[in-house]
Amino acid sequence: MTLARLRHRPGASPGGQSAVHRRWLGLVLGFTALAIIILAVGMFLRSRPRTTPSIIFILIDTLRADYLGTYGFPCNVSPAIDRFAAQSVVFENAFAQAPWTKPSVASIFTSFHPEQHGVLTHRGRYGDPSAPTDETDVLPEEALTLAECLHAAGYATAAVVANPWILRELGFAQGFETFLELGRRGTPAGRSCEQGAPGSRAGTTVDRSSCTCT
Repeated sequence: MTLARLRHRPGASPGGQSAVHRRWLGLVLGFTALAIIILAVGMFLRSRPRTTPSIIFILIDTLRADYLGTYGFPCNVSPAIDRFAAQSVVFENAFAQAPWTKPSVASIFTSFHPEQHGVLTHRGRYGDPSAPTDETDVLPEEALTLAECLHAAGYATAAVVANPWILRELGFAQGFETFLELGRRGTPAGRSCEQGAPGSRAGTTVDRSSCTCT
């Protein structure tokens, strides 16, 4: 420890000089205490386990927004979704990047426009009518997906798929540790409204005013 020897200058007040030094000493001690507190808080926060929120994506194929209660449909066909929406953020203006499943899902998970990720056709049934029926577009490995970003951030990633267009061989398993495919040969046909199902078969229409199938 080094002790500083203070000398009295002629004409200077010893009491005033001591007061100045006391003020400086108080400032030094105050800043030192503040630094120690900040360091202690930082070490405490770093020692606490990090908590990250769970993230669940639920994608429903060919679901019209205007047939959901939260968007004004008068029938009680989507009570669970409506309850969830009442406690969440609802986007009133959301637009798909493509009119069918495969390129839309590719855009959701890569943020690319279909012309960028290149997933445009599926065995000649959609997109370019001149495409060979035995060829199909695959999401390229170079496309960075949301699942890959989450996995890199330490998330455990898993997908349960029940759509014949969102398959592993089509590139949609990128970034998922578990990728479970249900209905491999196609999804089961939907039940009709008369059977009490929340959906309807293709070709069945719903009367919005009376909530009956026609």
